[in-house]
Amino acid sequence: MPMEAEKVAVNAAELRYIEQGSGIPIVFVHGSLTDFRTWAFQMESFRKCYHAIAISRRYHYPNDFVDAGWDYSAINHAEDLAAFIEMLGIAPAHIVGHSYGAFACAILATLHPELVRSLVLCEPPIISLLDAVPGGKSMIANFMDEIWKPVEEAFRKGDSKEGVKIFIDGIQGAGTFDKLPATAVDRIMDNAPAMKAQAMATDQYPVFTCKDVQRIEKPVLLVAGEGSHKMLHVILNELERCLQNSKIVMIPNASHNMYAANPHAFNEVVRDFLAKM
Repeated sequence: MPMEAEKVAVNAAELRYIEQGSGIPIVFVHGSLTDFRTWAFQMESFRKCYHAIAISRRYHYPNDFVDAGWDYSAINHAEDLAAFIEMLGIAPAHIVGHSYGAFACAILATLHPELVRSLVLCEPPIISLLDAVPGGKSMIANFMDEIWKPVEEAFRKGDSKEGVKIFIDGIQGAGTFDKLPATAVDRIMDNAPAMKAQAMATDQYPVFTCKDVQRIEKPVLLVAGEGSHKMLHVILNELERCLQNSKIVMIPNASHNMYAANPHAFNEVVRDFLAKM
């Protein structure tokens, strides 16, 4: 996959992206600590039948980090996506979002439904949905106390690598970060400033309720990694309950980064879903 990125100016920012193939557009939206490079397996596969596009969200590599980034929010990223799709003239597009990027994609589908053909949501951290789940408030408190607050504290102390390690080990399992190859660590650290912006932001986890979810009218596929954090599975279950016409597909032998850990299985379920559109 060529690394020469194109760029487009939206909402006072320049966003880099790569595109390959032709046909119906499919936009891949990455999560925290990643960028458009993370979709290499998907770009290689989907470019054969689709106009495949992978975007790097605001503040993420290789976009310029022009300010403190305290406006880092899924809502703002959703508006960036909307402007991006409109600028490229690719609406309506299939949208595939992972983690925090999937959160932004869900918001996009409620604010700008005309831009969306279908949605694939991979473990979005819509933690406000847990408020309606028995034991959900405790899950939120545990996530904040055991993962997110320590991440924020590490970044406030200027220890970006420790903040990144706490987050990855908390979401994907203890010891995960230390097992990563050096090339993967380098790419992750390219996006450490974006995670610092997220950690310092005032609205990094905006409220998104079941009523908001029910405003999504387009077909939705929910994707989980078999070994992912329990909280993410519970959120997906609540999304499935609110949407009613969606289903959860579990990717085996994979955790939160299921699209990279088991790309063959991931690509297959997404292709099967899109084939029904």
